[in-house]
Amino acid sequence: DCCTDIYADIATEVTRILKYYNDINNNSPVQDVYYCGGSSLIEPLRTAIIRATGLTPHHISRLVPGAVEKDDFSVCCAIAAGALI
Repeated sequence: DCCTDIYADIATEVTRILKYYNDINNNSPVQDVYYCGGSSLIEPLRTAIIRATGLTPHHISRLVPGAVEKDDFSVCCAIAAGALI
């Protein structure tokens, strides 16, 4: 894939963000990663993030009971709920 290096760079940046968060919040490390948006549909990107972080990403619709992954309304609800937390 011509974008493999780009996916690896993005995964490295995600890892840096998670490391920074975990360093600041020793008692509450990140255990789950949620995704949404067009780029989240790129399987090689998700795979690169899994390999780099050791975390399995979940679609953001999992935060909304009864939501369906391909339902835009569910995604909006999950994002709104996350903004409130």
